[in-house]
Amino acid sequence: MTELRERVQQGLRETYVIESRIGAGGMGVVFRAHDIKHDRRVALKLVRPEFASAISTERFAHEIMTVARLTHPGILPVHDSGSVDGLLYYVMPFVEEGSLRDLLRRETQLPIEQAIAIAGDIGDAIAYAHAQGVIHRDLKPENILLESGRPVVADFGLALTLKGNAPQGVVEEAMGTAAYMAPEQGPDSPPADHRADVYSLGCILYEMLAGAPPITGPNVQAVLTRKMLGRVPMLRILRPTVPARLERAIVKALAPVPADRHPTMEAFVRAFRAPPSRRARMLTVSTAALVVLVAATSYAGSRQVDIDPDTVMVDEFENRTGDPQLSGIGVALADWTVQGLHGTRLTAVVPTPTALQASRFVRREATAGRTRNPLAMLAEETGAGIIVSGAYYLTGERLTFQTQLSLASAGFWERLLRKDVRVRLRTSLVPVRVHLDSTQSAIAEIRDRVMGALSLVHGEADFSAPKLNRAPPRYDAYDRFASAMTAYIANDHRRAAESFLTAYRLDTTFVVALLYAALARSNMQEFATEDSLLKVVARSPDRLTAYDRLWLEYRQSLLAQDRPNALRAVRALAAEAPRSKVTYNLAIEAWEDGHLEESLQAMKSLPPDIGPVRNFLPYWGALTYVHHELGNYGEALAVARRARTRHPGKWWPVGWELGAMAALGQVPPILTRAEEMADATRDEMGWSPAESLREAAEELRAHGHREEAATVWRAALRAYRSASEAAALPPGDQFGLVSTLYALGAYADAEQESRKLLEALPGDLRTIGLLGSIAARRGDSAVATLTLEQLAAIDLPYQFGQPAYQAALVASVLGKYDRALQLLRRSMAQGLSYGQWIHTEIDLEPLRGTRAYAALVRPIPLRERE
Repeated sequence: MTELRERVQQGLRETYVIESRIGAGGMGVVFRAHDIKHDRRVALKLVRPEFASAISTERFAHEIMTVARLTHPGILPVHDSGSVDGLLYYVMPFVEEGSLRDLLRRETQLPIEQAIAIAGDIGDAIAYAHAQGVIHRDLKPENILLESGRPVVADFGLALTLKGNAPQGVVEEAMGTAAYMAPEQGPDSPPADHRADVYSLGCILYEMLAGAPPITGPNVQAVLTRKMLGRVPMLRILRPTVPARLERAIVKALAPVPADRHPTMEAFVRAFRAPPSRRARMLTVSTAALVVLVAATSYAGSRQVDIDPDTVMVDEFENRTGDPQLSGIGVALADWTVQGLHGTRLTAVVPTPTALQASRFVRREATAGRTRNPLAMLAEETGAGIIVSGAYYLTGERLTFQTQLSLASAGFWERLLRKDVRVRLRTSLVPVRVHLDSTQSAIAEIRDRVMGALSLVHGEADFSAPKLNRAPPRYDAYDRFASAMTAYIANDHRRAAESFLTAYRLDTTFVVALLYAALARSNMQEFATEDSLLKVVARSPDRLTAYDRLWLEYRQSLLAQDRPNALRAVRALAAEAPRSKVTYNLAIEAWEDGHLEESLQAMKSLPPDIGPVRNFLPYWGALTYVHHELGNYGEALAVARRARTRHPGKWWPVGWELGAMAALGQVPPILTRAEEMADATRDEMGWSPAESLREAAEELRAHGHREEAATVWRAALRAYRSASEAAALPPGDQFGLVSTLYALGAYADAEQESRKLLEALPGDLRTIGLLGSIAARRGDSAVATLTLEQLAAIDLPYQFGQPAYQAALVASVLGKYDRALQLLRRSMAQGLSYGQWIHTEIDLEPLRGTRAYAALVRPIPLRERE
């Protein structure tokens, strides 16, 4: 680089003094220089030699002249250009403040108003260039400079000039940073038009709001391939405060097909700059009064109401026949319509399990007299702005179906004062009447009519794609599916799995029923059975919607121990159904894959007292642990205490609370609680106080309170012993007892209890590993080494890295630290979940202070998300 600088300086010594290198881009190197004639500081960009060889001097001069004619305050002008010693260069003003990339490195995410303002100014400048016939083709944060806080677009790149004249590797690098390139900008594609700039600005605006580009990957081709799939993580999962209208504008800009994007840059800018409604503008009331109202309602704990006008929720049709045997029709109607909407991919749809869960909850509330507006409550539960609902009646041998579409909205005052959302009837469909034996045809006809009505509501969208014209499954299969879905949302997964499988056997075209059977098996951790079912499902992809195929990809990736691809699939699922339980799946998958910030954002996007995670205790545990692992100990403690308030009498939240207190150094209260809990009994869920005490002891030790940790472990041991006198300990508690004895150094007792546990659970990897660690600590290195090697040699499916992890623990105790790290890397590559073990596992304490271990278990920041 010094030689290059000297070459340039020698050739330009009469006009410029080259001061220092200030940056390097895809196709050039930028130097800070002094313009001798005009006595000013400038930026001189030198086209790298490998690019310069691909451009004729005449063509370069023509391109630069074209750009130099652009006169707009948002475009950085070109002062000079030429060639020196065979090297091409051009000169621009020097901007002190740096680039948008520098700002994003400091801030990661910008305030929404600032992001819109910056993107708007960029869009205005690019729209001007487009009007002059100039396309940038290389928009990215590095090419957006900031001058007095306002963006100025630089580097109208030479991608088009290069194309077809340079080696492919050179072209790929010059074609723009892959994360911001449009899908059609591949090296072998014809020149992209102005809509590529629309796509790139969409990526930049997305990153300013989300903290990372929408799609990334290891190389240009991988990124472009992913972009062609059109799977963009939903902004409002990553950042719930983003307005729906803004997200819609960005999603349209990021359409993989240029014709589906905003037609011009001006149209895109208008869409994301769109002002709030007239009603919202009128709400500029007295600031003091407003602050008082906000304070009062916040203190009252108002529920979050966030309605997306484009999301559709299909309610379970109400059975008004008086015959409970016909109840399955209501679920079948709702699910078949949902399947159709998923097939169009034109709008967000509430998945069947989430919709059915909401429907049942709202009906219970209405029956109990706790709501006078069920449709409004459905909208609040699911976040859907379009509600499809209906009922069916029996007259003699004929069924009559009535269907309606309603629109829901929640304005400022409704959210502020905790009022019901507003719901108005949009249209009532013409009743459908069929003979009782023709239920299947009615289900198909009603879905077609609903899709037609939705086309009217959405205006431009066509919901009647030919691929949706397949007939629904047989009614007896759908009736069994309805029973299975009822069990599924009640977490009775065994009954659900059996009923879903029966539904499939009744109609083997009903492949989605088999998919749900596999999902139920996964919830029972019967992974071999799940895998076999998924393989059958995979033979009929044409029988699944794109949404269902994402579920298939997600679960098969997990079973294949491919966590990165599983995470990509579940992100796409959550983008299609953001207020459903799948967003919780995203949170868990991101957490277990080390993407803690993304996990936290996903969980925060789910209102805990509304919808799919209401009364769902594991949600609070995951939220507590993620905060804890991020070092947000105060937040972890606050979340754990909220969980205790919502779930009184449960021991789980007590363990989370004590763990957070340990991290904060609040030791004396923990010791007091431990003494009280040692003699307590199990809660109604069967959870032992001993498990919560053990968790508290592990956290105390991890945070430097070794003596106090031993005191709490002794209290846990007392609790285990007390519980075992009343009844035999379940396997989970047996292992807790063994690990407590091990932590206290009672290795003989720990070994004795471990062997008892192995009799009950032959082949249990955790127990085998612990026996190896016990042998190592008792000086029997031969037995420990044999155990280590036996564990390391295990290569079986569905183990998710456990054999290698247990071997790593034994290796660490033996002092074989390099081997332990190697085994940990293998275990994580095989699907081992990120978790509390990272900082609490006793056997890994010797590794915890090393750089290699820290690098291995480092959480992945949001900005590094693939």
